[in-house]
Amino acid sequence: MMRSRMETYNHKSRTASVLLWLAIILYAVLLYRTAWITEDAYITYRTIDNFVNGYGLTWNTDERVQAYTHPLWMFLLSAIYFFTHNMYFSSIVFSIVVSLTAVVLFSTRAASSVRTAALGVLVLAFSKAFMDYSTSGLENPLTHLLLVIFFVLYLTRQPDLRGLFWLSFLAALAMVNRMDTILLFAPTLAWMFFNFKTWKAGWLSRIGVAVLGFLPFILWEAFSLFYYGIPVPNTAYAKLNTGIDAVSYAKQGLFYLKNSLFYDPVTLPVIMLGSLMPLLTKNWKRIPIAAGSLLYILYVIKVGGDFMSGRFLTAPLLVAVIAFASMPLTMPRRAWIGSGAVILALSLLAPYPSLFSDASYGTIRKGLIDEHGIADERAFYYKSAGLLRMHEGVKLPDAPLVTKGKQWQEKGISLESHIGFFGFYGGPKLHTIDSYALADPLLSRLPISKYPKWRIGHYMRIIPEGYRDTIQSGKNQIQDPNLAAYYDKLSFIIKGDLFSAERIKEIWKLNTGVYDHLLAAYQPPQMLQLSQADTDKLIVLPPTGAEVKLGRVAHAKKAYVHLSNNDDYYAIFLNGEQEVGNFAIPAKSGPKDGLLPHTIDVPDKAAKTGYDRIVILPRLLDGNSDFVYALRSLQLMEKQ
Repeated sequence: MMRSRMETYNHKSRTASVLLWLAIILYAVLLYRTAWITEDAYITYRTIDNFVNGYGLTWNTDERVQAYTHPLWMFLLSAIYFFTHNMYFSSIVFSIVVSLTAVVLFSTRAASSVRTAALGVLVLAFSKAFMDYSTSGLENPLTHLLLVIFFVLYLTRQPDLRGLFWLSFLAALAMVNRMDTILLFAPTLAWMFFNFKTWKAGWLSRIGVAVLGFLPFILWEAFSLFYYGIPVPNTAYAKLNTGIDAVSYAKQGLFYLKNSLFYDPVTLPVIMLGSLMPLLTKNWKRIPIAAGSLLYILYVIKVGGDFMSGRFLTAPLLVAVIAFASMPLTMPRRAWIGSGAVILALSLLAPYPSLFSDASYGTIRKGLIDEHGIADERAFYYKSAGLLRMHEGVKLPDAPLVTKGKQWQEKGISLESHIGFFGFYGGPKLHTIDSYALADPLLSRLPISKYPKWRIGHYMRIIPEGYRDTIQSGKNQIQDPNLAAYYDKLSFIIKGDLFSAERIKEIWKLNTGVYDHLLAAYQPPQMLQLSQADTDKLIVLPPTGAEVKLGRVAHAKKAYVHLSNNDDYYAIFLNGEQEVGNFAIPAKSGPKDGLLPHTIDVPDKAAKTGYDRIVILPRLLDGNSDFVYALRSLQLMEKQ
């Protein structure tokens, strides 16, 4: 009888192990089928290319600016790229290897049983967010691996000073990989720091050990301050220095979670359930793990989420999965099967389940960006940079901005808003002014443009008068005297002799706010105010464009306007202070001193709601533009 029970137990154990490895194989297959690279990753890749080719850790080679948020990921990819000189496949293969390592390590070391491991892997495989960002070229895979190692160590070691050191060290590496991930580790580090067994070592010993563990992050911050002149990435200025109020950000953050529920019904429910289980079962050791996941979700809401659907949810999902999968759960077999079935069913509720992803993913372009500016980023770029596309003979990445970048390699200077593909393939000789300011140290410190309405992660700046000429000539020609004085100081820091004692003094002054009054005194160029009748004659526009007052609420579905040749524009429709729609007007080629007619298709919402003003805004892109903007004859087609 005993032997029979043992044989039954061994049979169940073998069956569970087979199911676990089948789940891992499923994850690996989906990982290959969903593998892709986002255009944003190429912003970092340009720094990698410059670094490997001897131009330093720069984006534009004539400026020391940190245009990336993940130094550790950047350095590891740099080491691989040094040997391969193929950025696309280096990133794809490295991401796959790191992601598989993280999932296998979770399954074999973090999970309490084969069943909880199998269930956890199924969650990760059926989470659209987790699959999308297990590759993508961004730092998520390395964050996932460091999270697994951290919590395996936490769950298997006794709380002592050695454990505190290693946990601090891993958290520091994760911060070098992405600074805000400290929120995921903080509750567990606090639990370890204040634990009774480490408490006996005394305050000084614990603080000393923690500081020693955090040396990787401390050293990076010291280097960043010395090399770049600031301790945080330039992207932090570009995305946080916006003047947008906290309530608007929080609303956008909630829209981000709502978007996830619709496009990815697995991720957010599992985060909440996995985070609550330790609390409900009073599993005290796992409560700090779950708290890190919930803390990060609150942070995501606070900062407004992201424009990439699901990107900021992959790490808290993994933490929540570790929290419940590491618990000694005892459930009947049918409960385990039922849980797996529920996860599968939830994943199939998604409009585009990862389970069915193939080379055609993203070819249906409708709905890729929702009304709140949140995109299915993989669908948006899969046609250009999805791995399965190589089987169709496509040379990856294949995008118009790749071609444009190659065409601009020898042109010296450009204005562009989407700088990933364009910047990387533009090469080191091309200086690109980034109107979203991710890679531009001056623009990132300036107010964002009022129109068009900001999209999360995309905050347009108006190029100050004289700034483009300043970059092109190397002489400060910025017309606003306060901004010109500020740029002199900033330029010395990012271009001057690295080891100059005077530069070190200027770094101190810049970071302690000595020159903030110059920015505060800067007067951005104002938008031209016009009536519709004013457009009967030729109007030369400033870079900020013109607001044309109609004197009534219009509902016309089409408008006509003559605009300067070779320039791109936006037409933005306003009802009171509310933006009710916008329309991109592409450039038409022609003589540079002439105007050509354009037809504007008024967005449905604007036509239905009505609009009383139209903003005509130059898009400030290079092309054949001479940067002289003009309009004439703005007319509405009232009768359809």
